[in-house]
Amino acid sequence: MALRTARHAGEAIQGVHAFGDDLVVRTRFIPPRLPPQFLYRRRLDALLSGLTQYRLVLLRAEAGYGKTTAIASYLSHSGLPYFWYSLSDSDADPLIFLLHLIHVFRLAHPHVGERALALLAREGGATRLWAPVVDALANDLLDALSAPTVLVLDDYCVVTRAEINPIVERFIDHAPPSLHFVLTARSMPNLPGRIRWRASGELLEVGRAELAFTPDEVAALFKQRTGEQLAPESAHALVAETEGWPIAVHMLVEDIAAAPGAATGMGVTRTLADRLRRMPGPSELLFNYLAEEVFQRQPLPIQTFLAETALLRHLEPAACNLILNRADSESVLRYLEEHSLFVTREGTYRYHRLFRDFLLHHVRLSPERYQAVHNRAAMYYREQGNDEEAIHHLLAAGDYTAAADLLTTIAQPLAHSGRHHTLVGWLDQLPESLLEAHPELLMARGDAYRFASRYHASLAAYTRAQRCFEARADPIGEARALRGQALIYLDTVQPAQAEPLLRRALNKVRRTAKDERIQLLILLAENKINAGQLRQAERLHRAVYRLAGRDDIPTMDPRVYVRDGRFTLARQIVETNLRTDPWGAGQWRAPRSHREATVLLAWIDAMTGQAESARRYAEQSLELGRILGSPIVECVSLARLGHAWLSGADFDPARARTYYSDSRLIAERIGVPRFKVEALLGLTLIAGLEGKIAEAEAHASEALAILERAGDQYMTGVLLLALGAAATLCEHPGAIAWLTRAASLGQACGDRFGPCASDLWLALYFSRSHHPAQASAALLRALTAAHTHGYDFLFVHFPLLGPKDSITRREMFSLLKKARPDALWPYTARWLGELDVSTRTERGLLPVAAPLAWPLYIQTLGPFRVWVEGREIPRTAWGREKALHVLQFLVCQRGRLVHREQILEALWPDSPPHTAAISLRVALSALRKALASHPAPGPHTPVQYNQGDLVGVGEFIRREGEYLQLDLSAGVGVDVDEFARLLRKAKTLEGSDPDAALRHYESALALYHGDFLEENLYAEWAGEEREHALVEYLSAAERLARLWVHRGDYERGARWANAILAKDPLWEEAYVLLMECHWKQGNRALAARIFEQCSKRLREALRIEPSPRTQALFETIVRG
Repeated sequence: MALRTARHAGEAIQGVHAFGDDLVVRTRFIPPRLPPQFLYRRRLDALLSGLTQYRLVLLRAEAGYGKTTAIASYLSHSGLPYFWYSLSDSDADPLIFLLHLIHVFRLAHPHVGERALALLAREGGATRLWAPVVDALANDLLDALSAPTVLVLDDYCVVTRAEINPIVERFIDHAPPSLHFVLTARSMPNLPGRIRWRASGELLEVGRAELAFTPDEVAALFKQRTGEQLAPESAHALVAETEGWPIAVHMLVEDIAAAPGAATGMGVTRTLADRLRRMPGPSELLFNYLAEEVFQRQPLPIQTFLAETALLRHLEPAACNLILNRADSESVLRYLEEHSLFVTREGTYRYHRLFRDFLLHHVRLSPERYQAVHNRAAMYYREQGNDEEAIHHLLAAGDYTAAADLLTTIAQPLAHSGRHHTLVGWLDQLPESLLEAHPELLMARGDAYRFASRYHASLAAYTRAQRCFEARADPIGEARALRGQALIYLDTVQPAQAEPLLRRALNKVRRTAKDERIQLLILLAENKINAGQLRQAERLHRAVYRLAGRDDIPTMDPRVYVRDGRFTLARQIVETNLRTDPWGAGQWRAPRSHREATVLLAWIDAMTGQAESARRYAEQSLELGRILGSPIVECVSLARLGHAWLSGADFDPARARTYYSDSRLIAERIGVPRFKVEALLGLTLIAGLEGKIAEAEAHASEALAILERAGDQYMTGVLLLALGAAATLCEHPGAIAWLTRAASLGQACGDRFGPCASDLWLALYFSRSHHPAQASAALLRALTAAHTHGYDFLFVHFPLLGPKDSITRREMFSLLKKARPDALWPYTARWLGELDVSTRTERGLLPVAAPLAWPLYIQTLGPFRVWVEGREIPRTAWGREKALHVLQFLVCQRGRLVHREQILEALWPDSPPHTAAISLRVALSALRKALASHPAPGPHTPVQYNQGDLVGVGEFIRREGEYLQLDLSAGVGVDVDEFARLLRKAKTLEGSDPDAALRHYESALALYHGDFLEENLYAEWAGEEREHALVEYLSAAERLARLWVHRGDYERGARWANAILAKDPLWEEAYVLLMECHWKQGNRALAARIFEQCSKRLREALRIEPSPRTQALFETIVRG
C-alpha cells in the first residue's frame, strides 16, 4: 500500500512501543504533496516507468533540479506501493538512520522489524552491530512484501558520515527482490556496489540532463500557468539561459506570468529579455532571487514568522505555537503552503532545503529574539524528552551552562555507543571554564578523542579532569582520570607509560571500591601482556577472575595465548567470542584499537600461514575501522593486511609494501609512532627477501628504538627475529646475534613460537655458512619445539616469519631430509610425505612448492610462468615471444612427437615456408637460452643467461629428425597435469575420506590462477584444453562448495559458489548453492534475491527459466 495514505500512519502504529520510538520522527515518512498547479512531465514519467526492472534508481543532480518532485510525481499515479523516507542531518548517526529505516516499514506492516529492533536494543545499545540488523529487516520484508514495492531515500546526500553507506549497500544487496530502491542526491553516493549494479544492468541513473526542462516543457508550464502560448524562441531562450534548471525555470515563469501585459506576444519577449538581463550567475541566482522576488514581497509578519521558524529543524504547528508564543502557526503555515513556498507533509510542514538555507544565512533576527527562540525551543524539547534536540538549541542560544548540565547526563553513553563524533561536536562548543566545572564532561571528551584516535587531545582532557577531581578531593574521580590516561597507552601498546598510571590509580581506590579495583587490575593484566610479561599477565588475570566472581569477566585475555605462541587456543577463544557475541565485530560502540577480534585473527592467521583467512579478517577489520571512524583500527588493519599478503603460498611483497606504506602514513598522521612498528616489521622482511640487508637494518633499527621507549619486549623479540631472518637470506653474519637474542627474549617473555622460529632460521644460516653440526643442533631444537607445540605450519605452510622464497625452502627441505632425528622422524616424515622434492608425492598440497620439485616446472593456468631448478625465468630472458609460443604449443602436445610442419602451420600460418622455418630455428635458439641449465644463484644474485650457459635441446625438449617433443621423462612438471591428478584423487576420496577430499580439492583449485594459456585466448591449438580445464575447475568448485555446505560451513560454500559465478554466470547449480548458504544462515531475503538474479540471467542469455528443482528451493525459502 502506498504511503499516499500516510495520514493514517499514526493509527497504524498506535499501541506499538518499540525500541527507539522516541527517536523516530514519523513525519519524515510522509511523501511531499505536489503543488496544486503541478506540471506532469510525461518524458520523465516514461523514463521512471521501468523502475521495477532495476534494483536501484539514482536521481542525482545539483540543488533545485526537482529530483524529489520527479519521483514523487511518478509514484503518485503509478499505482505502485511505496515507502518514503526523507533524510536529515541527524541521520548521520547510524542508530538514528537504522531506527528510521525500520520504522518506515512499520507504518504499513507493524510487525516488520521486531527482530531488528531487538538486536538494536541488545545490551542497552552499547555494542551494536548493523549487519544482522539489516539482514533481519530484509528477512521480515521478504514475508511482508508480496508485490513490487518502492523505497525512496530522499536527500541521501545530507548524510555525510561514511558509516551509513555500508548499511545502505548491504540493504540494497540483501533486500527481497520485490523491493526496489530510489535514492535522490546532489552528489554521487559512496556506494562501491553501484559499479557492480551498473555492470549487471540493475542500476538506472537519472541525472541533470534528464531532469532539466526542455523548451516544450517550459512552454507547457507557461501555458498551464497563464493559459497562453509561449513563443518557441522565448522557450528556447529561457532554457538556454537557465540550462533548464527547474527551480530557476519555475521562478522565471511565475515572474513573467505575473508581469503586467506579459501574457502574450511581444510582452512575453520584452519581459523575458528584461528578467534574463537581471539574472545573476548560477552561483548567486537562487539566493538573490529568493531575497528580491520572494522574501521581500511577503508581508512583514510573514517575514518574521519565516525568519523565526527557520531556526527549527522540525516544523510542526504545535511546536511553533509554544516556541514562538503564538496561536496561529497552523494557519500561517497553510497560507505559506498555498503560496507555494513549502512542500507540505500531511499535518506538518518543511521548508524547501534551499529556502531554509537562504533564511538562515541571509535573514537576520535581532540577537535577543534569536536567543529567545532557541531557548524556548530547548525548553519545549526537554519537556518532550528529546534531549539531543534540546542540546542543539541550548548551544545555539549560547546557554552553555544548561547545555553542559544536560550533556553531563548523556555524554558517557553517547561516547561509548559509538557516537563520539557527535559528542565532540557539542563539547567543542562549550567554554573551557565550563568544562572545568564539569570534569565528567572532560572525561567524556577524553573518551571521545581517544575513540577518534586523537590521543594528544585525549591525554590533555583526562589530565585536566584529574586536576579538577583532585581539587574536589574526589579520589574515585582521580582514579578514573588516571585510568583514562592509562587507556591511551594501552590502546597504543606503550606499557612503560601505562604501568605507573595504573599503579597510581590503584593507590587512589580504596579496597572497598571492589568494582573499580577489578577494572584497574584487568587493565594491569593487559598491560603485562603488552610488555611481554606473559606469565605474570596470565597469573594476574586468573587471580582477578577468581576475585571478581562474575560471569561478565572472561577467564583469560586471548592475547596472552596470541603472544605466548598458543595460536590454536587463541583462535578458538576469539572465534567463539565472535560466534556467541557477533557484536564484537560491529559498530555503535567504542573502537577497540588493536583488540578488535578481526584484527587479532588476522595476526594469528598470518603468523600460522593461513593467508586467505588472514586477508579476509584484515579486510573486515579495515572496513570496521572506517565504519567506526577509528584511524588507529585502520592503521593496524592495513599493517595486518600487509602481513597477510606477506604470508601464504601466493605471498606478494609488492602488494604488502603498499599496505605497510599506507599504515605508516596513518600512524604518522595521528602522531603514534608505536603503530609504525608492524609496518616496519614487514618492510624488514621484504628487504631481506630482496637481498637488501642495509635497508632491512634501517627499518628494524627504527622499530627497535620505538619499542625500547614503549617497553614491549615481546615485539622487540619479533623484530629481532625478522631482522635475523633477513640477515640469513642475505648471508649476513649478524644473523647469529640477532636470532640468538630473539630466542632469548622470547623465552624470557614466555613465548614458545619465537624461539622455535629463531632456531629454524639459525639452522638455515649455519647450513649456508657450512657449519653442519650447528645447523643440525639448531634444527633439532626447532623440530622438538614444533612437535611439542604444534608448529608444523612453520615448515609446511608459508607463515609471516617463516621461510618463503623457493631457494630457502629447498634448503629447509634438504636439511629435514638429512637430519632424520630418530625420535622425531615419523613427525618429520609426514611433512616430507606431503612436500618431498624427490618422491614428489602429494606435491599439490602446497602448490608453490611444485616449482621446487621439478627440474623444469611450467605454469599454464593463468599467467604463463616457467621455473628451472626452482628459479623462475623472467620474461626478459626469453628474447622472443615466439620462443614462448613454441614452448606453449609443445605443452599442449606434451608427451607426443610433433612434426615441425605442425608447429609452422600453427604459429606461422601466413608466412612463406622458408621464412617460417627460419623463424622456428630462431625461436628454438631463444628457447634453448632460456631453458639452459645454470648454477642456482645466491639469495640476492640475479639470474644471468649467457651464451656460455647454453646446453642442447635434448635436456627438456627431445628432437627426433623432423619431430620435437616436450620430454616429460626428463623431469618436466606441468600444473594442469597436477591439477587433473589432484581432482581425480579428490573424487575417489569423497566417499571414504571427506577430509582428504576437501584438502585435495582445495589444493587443485589453488593451482587454477586463471584459464589455460590465458595470454593466447585466440590460439585454436590451445582452445580444447582451455575449455576442458575450465569445465573441470567449475565442476570441482561446485563439488567443493557442496562438501562445505554439507559440513555446515556456509561461508566457504558461498565463497566457492561465487567463484564459480565469477567464471560462468550461467552455472545454475552455483546459484542453488548460494541460495542454500544464505538461507541456512538465516538470510532468506538475500537468498530470494539470488534466485531473481539467476532467473534474470538465464532468461536474458539462454531464454530459459530456472530448473524445477531451483524453483522448488525458492518456494521453500520464501515460505520460511
